[in-house]
Amino acid sequence: MNIPLTVPNVQWGTNFESPTFCFGSISDFEYQLPANWSIGTSQSTGSNWIPGGNTVTVTTDMSTGDGGYIRIRPRNNCGSGLVNGQFPGAIPISRPGPNLTISTLQDYICTVGGTTSFTLNGLPTGASVSWAVTSNSSQLQILGCFNCSIVTVQRTGSLNTKATLVATVTDCAFTYTQSYDVTLGKTELNTLDIISSFCLSGRNVKVQVNPIDYNASYTWSVTPPAQLSIYTGSPFTFVRSYVTPSTPTVTVQAQNACGISTYSQGVYLERCPLSSATQESNFSMYVSPNPAHTNLNVSIKGSLNNSVREQKEKVYFVLYDFMGINSVKSWEFSNQESKYRLDISNVAKGTYVLMAIRGSQQQAKQVVIDR
Repeated sequence: MNIPLTVPNVQWGTNFESPTFCFGSISDFEYQLPANWSIGTSQSTGSNWIPGGNTVTVTTDMSTGDGGYIRIRPRNNCGSGLVNGQFPGAIPISRPGPNLTISTLQDYICTVGGTTSFTLNGLPTGASVSWAVTSNSSQLQILGCFNCSIVTVQRTGSLNTKATLVATVTDCAFTYTQSYDVTLGKTELNTLDIISSFCLSGRNVKVQVNPIDYNASYTWSVTPPAQLSIYTGSPFTFVRSYVTPSTPTVTVQAQNACGISTYSQGVYLERCPLSSATQESNFSMYVSPNPAHTNLNVSIKGSLNNSVREQKEKVYFVLYDFMGINSVKSWEFSNQESKYRLDISNVAKGTYVLMAIRGSQQQAKQVVIDR
């Protein structure tokens, strides 16, 4: 590629050189170019200065220089080897890639043998394109022309998956790629992963489906039923209403344009350790009488949170055995108050651990039940 450049003459003067003074109108310049660019037969190394007049033709194969500069300064004609002390002018070099996009009326194929078409937009004049399936190529193939701006693909396998269609554009000495994921069949569901649990972040348990399909809608359920949050995407959040170990079955249905797929998995919820609970609370719990006979009177002192939402959250009390492993009885209150009355009339005589759960804060106390 040839780039013509014209630079106006400049007035030139020197001092403290030999000869001491030199004035004139300068029409000779020198150019610093990106590596492998040239003026005439003089090729640039990227750092050398190439002499030339005020009108030159710069030649490049466009393989280098993007983001660099063409630097220009007048030559010192007063003597050989003399610097000119001039800060060079600079012409920025910018070679942005083409604005490529892929569009389609249907980015999914539901049945084996089904087809759909994709269009590459923004192809530069004189550029070429080549299409290929780069992932799950056994499930999707290109029909007919693979180097046209419009390509047709066909589903060849029965797996519910995604295949990646890639357009590679060659423009001069450069290549650019644009990709598109094609949905083949229903959304595939492989595993469910717990991304936050009861003991790590309060009562909210978040379960995420793997892999995530952002083009699908999700419906969740839990067996046995828990207090469920309204959530349709991934991750799914539900509120755990107990602190003992359990393995509820979480079922998710994913619906995309090809139908509904269902996946169920037991999600193990570990026991919340009492030692960590006593370290995390910012409220105090007082229990009386202790020993107790038929009721425990619990007083809570200290604000959990100034949030109105958290103040309205439920409060839970769980009575554990002496080792703090097995739950014996639990209570649930709809609002956070300062005093609670717990019925223990049907609990056997012995030493227990009582845990209070307010929002994301927990506190435990040892209590004795006597008859």
